[in-house]
Amino acid sequence: MRIVEIERILAIFDCNLCVKEAAEKMHISRSGMGMTLRQVERELGYDLIERNVGCNAKLYIKITEKGEKAREVFRRMVDSYNMLK
Repeated sequence: MRIVEIERILAIFDCNLCVKEAAEKMHISRSGMGMTLRQVERELGYDLIERNVGCNAKLYIKITEKGEKAREVFRRMVDSYNMLK
């Protein structure tokens, strides 16, 4: 996992789990952001975001418990990395 991938995941968290908004913020495509999320989840072995389709085929998403913990760790990692610059 690269620091840029961690920054992208944090952007999703910071944009209230809106992948489209996070992609715009990071200046990449929405599909690229989604691929990054799935790749990081595969690498970690668990979902960071829970995705459920509810009534009327509306997608409901929320951060998982492990996602909350990962967010804290990712934030510290990025902060530490930025201190080295």
